[in-house]
Amino acid sequence: MKKTAIILLADEFEEIEAITPYDLLNEAGVETKLISVSDETNVTGTNGLKVIADGLLKEIDTKKADCLIIPGGAGYQILKKAERSRFDPIFCQATR
Repeated sequence: MKKTAIILLADEFEEIEAITPYDLLNEAGVETKLISVSDETNVTGTNGLKVIADGLLKEIDTKKADCLIIPGGAGYQILKKAERSRFDPIFCQATR
């Protein structure tokens, strides 16, 4: 079975911390999705890079992914406020 990864994006995410793993994981054969934590698929990084996410957090089950990547940047504060029940309890403890 193919491995899967989710990269969570919020406005002002650190671009290199999202795009580099996205490229490397795809090249390694991991099905990698960019997922917006807002209600919009359009997300803008901290340096102005505009990305169209593959989907919205509210529409996916994060617990089915093999890997969850959370880029740094100011967007991290938005991720802390996201619906915690959608994440593994270890993630919830780490973001308190």
